[in-house]
Amino acid sequence: PAASAFFSAALFYHDAQSDAPRSLFVVSPNNQSAESLAAECLLYLPARSIAYLPGFESIPYEYSGVSADIGLQRIRVLSRLLAGEQLLVFTSADALLRKIPDPARLRERSLTLRVDDERPPRELMAALIAMGYQREERVEGPGQFALKGSVLDLFAVNQDRPVRLDYFDDFIETMRSFDPQTQLGSDRLNSAMILPAGEVVLDGQESDALRAAIQERRGDPARAVPVWTEPEAGGPESDSDFDSHGLSQFYHPGVEELYSLVLGTGSVLDACAIRPRLILPGAQVIDEAMARIRREFHSLHQRESTQRVCLEPAELLTDFPADHKV
Repeated sequence: PAASAFFSAALFYHDAQSDAPRSLFVVSPNNQSAESLAAECLLYLPARSIAYLPGFESIPYEYSGVSADIGLQRIRVLSRLLAGEQLLVFTSADALLRKIPDPARLRERSLTLRVDDERPPRELMAALIAMGYQREERVEGPGQFALKGSVLDLFAVNQDRPVRLDYFDDFIETMRSFDPQTQLGSDRLNSAMILPAGEVVLDGQESDALRAAIQERRGDPARAVPVWTEPEAGGPESDSDFDSHGLSQFYHPGVEELYSLVLGTGSVLDACAIRPRLILPGAQVIDEAMARIRREFHSLHQRESTQRVCLEPAELLTDFPADHKV
């Protein structure tokens, strides 16, 4: 691991000096080894240059949902890549193989808030709900917002600290970051970019389309479908003044495997404007890990598809490396 970390850091540093620097993805067989390499690399590069992008590593076709911690780690790395940062990314075979919603969608659905903007609080809250954020009494973690009088607190998943918007009428008068533990404000800000709360967040119209597509794919009524396919089945309680929540990877287990019935797909590599360089230390071991993942998907699909709605493995997995020439 030490040799792989040193080689990756050296190659990344060399590439950073070129005329067209690009990100570098180091692929490991699993999340544990990827995270270990990322930690080792801190000996050679500053932390701001290093990112750990975990795979889901969940059992497919069980409607098991996405770990909140893994979802947060992934969206933060993807947001930095979409912003054009050059990063040394340590990731796993699972992360590289699994399809995700087209990363460009995250950029298209993002919000940029600026001081002096006219952004009525209730309109902003409706937009945040559509982006998968949850309204709380107090903001303590990523993906939450709260309104107290003329102050709206918001913790964007792509930010390290929450922001506090102080309103004058419908205009953002001031904006500052604050400590979620003490709730005390600190640095003044001029703007803040807000990404959707997760990779798989559908608005109301998309959610209705997905429910209909699942029922069409179902065929036999005896085949199981996620409980949220019924229109009255929601996620978190919604404010009656707003549109109901759309489907989200955090509240609707299984949506992370079925969303592609209505949304376009891509891979984690598509988050980079310039195709990243790939390093596969111990290529044979990684090839074996990918082959094992593909076998697991095919085997479980064969077993589960008669009992529940399941997408084909080809609908869930990329054709790496054939579809990722770098």
